[in-house]
Amino acid sequence: HNINTSIYYATIQEAIDAPETTNGHTILVDNGTYYEHITIYKTLKLFGADQTTTIIDGNGTGQVVSLTANDTEIAGFTVQNGEFAIDLTSVQNVTVAKNKLFNCSYAGIKIHECSFCRITNNTAISNTEAGVYLFESNKNIISNNTISSNSHGFWVLTYSSNNIISNNFVMNNPQGIVLSFNCNSNTIVGNTVTSANWGIVTAGAHNNTIFHNNLLQNTQQVNSYEASNFWDDGAEGNFWKDYSGHDNNNDGIGETPYTINGENPDNHPLMGMFNDFTVTWEEESHYVYVISNSTVSDFNFEVTYVTEITKAIVFNVTGEDGAVGFCRVMLPTALVNYSYTVLVDGKDVDTTVLDISNSTHAYLYFTYTTSTKQILIVPEYASSLMLPLLFISTIFTVAFSKKKGDKFRLSHLLLRSNLYIED
Repeated sequence: HNINTSIYYATIQEAIDAPETTNGHTILVDNGTYYEHITIYKTLKLFGADQTTTIIDGNGTGQVVSLTANDTEIAGFTVQNGEFAIDLTSVQNVTVAKNKLFNCSYAGIKIHECSFCRITNNTAISNTEAGVYLFESNKNIISNNTISSNSHGFWVLTYSSNNIISNNFVMNNPQGIVLSFNCNSNTIVGNTVTSANWGIVTAGAHNNTIFHNNLLQNTQQVNSYEASNFWDDGAEGNFWKDYSGHDNNNDGIGETPYTINGENPDNHPLMGMFNDFTVTWEEESHYVYVISNSTVSDFNFEVTYVTEITKAIVFNVTGEDGAVGFCRVMLPTALVNYSYTVLVDGKDVDTTVLDISNSTHAYLYFTYTTSTKQILIVPEYASSLMLPLLFISTIFTVAFSKKKGDKFRLSHLLLRSNLYIED
């Protein structure tokens, strides 16, 4: 039904086609299975009531949902059984979010000749060729998606440049992230790629910046052919599960490069997995990340009011009993603008403020003996009264989001990749 006109319709396409439905309207689709092929040719928002129970089924043929108008949005559906689940062609500023894209003979999402589109928080599973198929498209953001059991996780083809592929979980695809010929100047950051024959493929693709990715249990981490790319940002690179180098100066970065081939070294390989988080404080978003050889969980940003405001970062680390764990933490000084004390299970530990720190971001490094420990990072001046209070009771907890890829995170990446997107 059209929530602007309160008119109900028998099919989704009928609701779109109705003369009463005009640009700017929102259509809400109730639970059920709809055997339709949908074309959204008006500037609309199409929302499903529940992703798991609001299903658009293409009955095995064609593009199940086609978006042909700019500034449209589709969210909250399972779209299945077509050639492509969702097809974007020659559009700008389209949002595809929180959908499941399943069992299509080619791809979950096709993006052709598009720009400034956002593909976020979707799940693409068991599509024959690709989870996301992108070609001749520029300046799009593809973030926070789960891509599993397709032939290619991300298949980027033919003159697709200045896109950001960030913070996706890419698992069990024979080829994880593929950048093909003339796909240049893209940013591939913060993704976890695992259980692939080839984790990342670069074939004739140049000047792409690839960093802060976790490359885990892949048969071959990278296949690079006639390609020259940047595998770090000048200070930090990627976590390679098979990296055998050492960290002699104790900063969380390997001393020797991870060499893909002669033209493609990661000069600053990470010694632990990359984890990032977004914190909201005073209506502004701030980006925090942790590089650690422990498993990081239960991240939170807490604020207490005793005699004055005290802010703290809290998270847990888990590792093998008795092993030495480390954390390399990046904190924006706008969020916790003080000198820092780090406590592990309530005990102060020696902390190094790394030379990479500057007026806007502090980089901390510390170690501990693992099992499961709580990490607390607080201003150095915090009193002995404040610290127990932070452990025992949080008077006020500021809302935070562990979603990887909100506006702050994206703007951070846009600045680093010289890619600009309008609000």
